[in-house]
Amino acid sequence: MELVMSEMDWTTRCFHHHEEVWKQRAEEAKSPGHVAYAWKQSQTWGKWARMAEDTFGELKDVEN
Repeated sequence: MELVMSEMDWTTRCFHHHEEVWKQRAEEAKSPGHVAYAWKQSQTWGKWARMAEDTFGELKDVEN
């Protein structure tokens, strides 16, 4: 159970990491198309992070 709880944390942190990576890419991009693509990727990773936090938070509440 401890491993599963850790994996939930790792997954959420991974999603947040990718969100930040894509934000940085968006800020460094030069063409409008690259900027738009990078922001969309950042939003997608951020959405997945929030969904994971919500879902995993509910599971952790049940476990405690």
